[in-house]
Amino acid sequence: MGEGPTERRTHDGHTAGNTAGGSGWTTTDVAARALGVSPRSVRRFIDRGDLEGRKVKEGIVEAWEVSIDSLQALRDRRGPEGRDRRNVRRESELGPPPDTSADMADLIRDLTTDLVRTASEATELRVRLELTERTESTLREELGRERARREEAERRLAELERRPAPPSEAPQEPRDAPQTDAEASGGTDAPEGPPGAQEGARVRSGIPERPTEETARRPWWVRIFGG
Repeated sequence: MGEGPTERRTHDGHTAGNTAGGSGWTTTDVAARALGVSPRSVRRFIDRGDLEGRKVKEGIVEAWEVSIDSLQALRDRRGPEGRDRRNVRRESELGPPPDTSADMADLIRDLTTDLVRTASEATELRVRLELTERTESTLREELGRERARREEAERRLAELERRPAPPSEAPQEPRDAPQTDAEASGGTDAPEGPPGAQEGARVRSGIPERPTEETARRPWWVRIFGG
C-alpha cells in the first residue's frame, strides 16, 4: 500500500513534495528517543533538512512524522550511539509513547477536578444566597410585627388619654363625738334643790359627788351619810 505525498524540509526552509520511501514514518517522539535528543531538536533537524518529515492532522491537531530512512541515515552520521533500523521500526510500530496518553489523562483529570470544584462552589453560593434571602424576609416580617405592636400600644395610650378623669370622692364627715349625760338630757342641768337632797340623789344614783370647797372641808362620814 503506497504512501501519499509527503512534505520535505530543505535547508532553505521551504517545503518540497516527494514520495516516501519504503521504510515508513514514525513520530517525532520516537525519533527523539532514537537520536537521544528532544522532540524540539527533531523539528530543528527537519527544518535544516537533516531529516525528512511531513505534517499529519488528527482532528484539529497537527503533528510531524519523520521518515525512518532519513532517521537511520542521520543516526549513522551522528556516530555509533544510534540504534539499528529494526529497533527504530519496532519503536514506530508501538505507536505514540505512553507519556502522551498519561499527560492527556492527567489533563482530563485536572479539568474534571476543576469542573467539580466549580460546580461545588456554585452550589454553595446558591445556598448562601437562598439563606440570605430567607434571613432578610424573616427580618422584614419581624420588623413589621414590631411596628404593628408599637402602633397598637400608641393607639391604646391615646384612648386612655382621651377618657375623662373619674370624679373625686367627697371627704367623709367626722364621726360624732360621744354625748355626755348633760347633752343626752337636752343640755339642761338638773334642777337645783337642797344640798342634802342633791347629795342623796347622787349617792342613790351612783354618780360620784363633785367635791366642792365646802364639802372638801367636811369629814368623810358627813359627806357619805349626810348631815
